[in-house]
Amino acid sequence: MKYKFEFFAPWSPKTSCAAMVEVSSYSFMVETEGHETVEIPFERARITRGGFDSLSTVIESVSENGEKYYLQTGDERFIDFLATSGNPAIRKTASSLKFQGQKKRFSSTVSSVSVVVIFLALIYFLFSGMDYLVEKSLSHIPVSLENKLGEITISEFIKGHKQITSGPVFDGVSHIWKRVLSGVKDSPFEYKLYLVDVPVMNAMAAPGGHVVVFTGLLHKIENPEELAGILAHEIQHAHKRHGTKSILKSAGIGILFSLVFGDLGGLEILFRDFGAKLSELSYSRENEREADSGAVEMLMNARIDPMKFPAFFKRLAKDESIIQKKISIFFTHPPSEERETIITKLATKGEKPEYKPFEMNWKEFVQDVKRKTASPED
Repeated sequence: MKYKFEFFAPWSPKTSCAAMVEVSSYSFMVETEGHETVEIPFERARITRGGFDSLSTVIESVSENGEKYYLQTGDERFIDFLATSGNPAIRKTASSLKFQGQKKRFSSTVSSVSVVVIFLALIYFLFSGMDYLVEKSLSHIPVSLENKLGEITISEFIKGHKQITSGPVFDGVSHIWKRVLSGVKDSPFEYKLYLVDVPVMNAMAAPGGHVVVFTGLLHKIENPEELAGILAHEIQHAHKRHGTKSILKSAGIGILFSLVFGDLGGLEILFRDFGAKLSELSYSRENEREADSGAVEMLMNARIDPMKFPAFFKRLAKDESIIQKKISIFFTHPPSEERETIITKLATKGEKPEYKPFEMNWKEFVQDVKRKTASPED
């Protein structure tokens, strides 16, 4: 039987040519494509493993007049033949090389399987283990540091925006804000309100208890309880550290591992960079439902009627497709109709306290909002 080899001959040592090798009783008979023949006696042949994967069979030989021959094949049947039917002079070497090849192939298979397993484990970790790593990282960030990081994030975000810190509109929002805060129980943060004159229907929470309200949102609120519900919702995001978790999740595994081992050095840069795109901060649907649930509890603690909060979502549900293009607060929230149903169910569950209306002139507040702040574009 003949076996196909690559043959490097003395007359062409840098380029190979195809050759067929036949095993005789005492030698390898080599026939090239050009029908040139070379006989390599077994005693002058050195058989080894070689090639880029060390799995090819290599025959090397030097003739009596010093000519060097090199042959290589990936046909494993050749070494099988030598190990079982070949001349006894080379059978032992061939058997050893056959075992070496089997061992190498097994190791390669194990390595390939290991790479696949590691890859799949990494994918699993990225999708399910990331939350665990974020939680472990979060446990290394003290509340005082998170508050400072929130201040850095807010300072970067409000650059270029007009902040309202006094006047009737600010006083009205602050009045509602203070009532809502009276419903907070056992929070590690000292919450702070920021009112910015931006014609966008939005409100959001930064890490560390910082809540931003855009004046554009005030143009769509029909009563103080609705605004109270939105403020309570954002406070809950801060209370449950949703914003910090979201920023950490976007940071990458390298930073998270550093945090797990106590290296907090890169946090300030991370949060400062994130400040410019705070409005893009997104939460999972589960986070949003958690914030809604906590908001209802807060409102009831503050004796604010939570049943007026769902009315805001009922109005949104009438034209969800248009509203969602304008209200970035609802990009990741559950559909308005679903939120209305869930919040109503939570608000009617259990014993209800005696609700206390807001002591403010709402109509006058609405007129001040219209006169003194920018309105959302139609």
